[in-house]
Amino acid sequence: MVWRALITAGFLAVAAAPTAHAAETVRWGLAPDGQPLLTVTGDVPSVMQWWTCPPSEACRALIAPGTGSSAFRDIVQLAPGEAARGTFFEGTGYTSVGGSAGVALVEERSPMWMGRVGPRNHPRVTGSLRVGQRLRPVGALWSGGWADDGSTLALVACPASTRATCEYLVTAQNTVTGPGPRTLTRKHRGWLVYAVDHRTPADGPAPELEPGPASRPIASPVVAVSKPSGLVRSAK
Repeated sequence: MVWRALITAGFLAVAAAPTAHAAETVRWGLAPDGQPLLTVTGDVPSVMQWWTCPPSEACRALIAPGTGSSAFRDIVQLAPGEAARGTFFEGTGYTSVGGSAGVALVEERSPMWMGRVGPRNHPRVTGSLRVGQRLRPVGALWSGGWADDGSTLALVACPASTRATCEYLVTAQNTVTGPGPRTLTRKHRGWLVYAVDHRTPADGPAPELEPGPASRPIASPVVAVSKPSGLVRSAK
């Protein structure tokens, strides 16, 4: 950590007059491959520096792709690749003074990274698979990711034909996500139902799922999909 402090002090030493803090925020997200994704939101600083801090090791500056430099200019999103369990990331945004980094505008430290994200089991569909009955999604168990990640749950109903369009089942409030019950209608007779669990960082963004057509669910490191439930039968 002494090495990191000296690097930071070097940048601050070339600062000009003090500058008011801008509204930058570092969002600690998840890449589609289950590895960390670091994003700067708000007023993007002129220069961004990133450090990776593995467990029991000194923090190391990350190098901007294709530059050989630790100064990330005009790069608002970074996928640092595979990181060990117990790693922290730090991000510092600076103004630009004569081509060098100047006054620090934002300094943030990530939650603990727990390793590559992945579901340990399948989510589940609970309830009676009959027209007029209510179903609920039950989330998967997960490993990896940020220590404060959560889940965004949905139910997707699909005709038996793989060429037909699926749709989201909605709650009584006409929302797609959440653990609340969804009611099967006559339209869904003969359909299959899937529970879908999107792994979601604590500071988002959560997937934007709207009532209506849905793609047939496909599992990935950050999306867990249940085995198909059904076929949905007629009401008793």
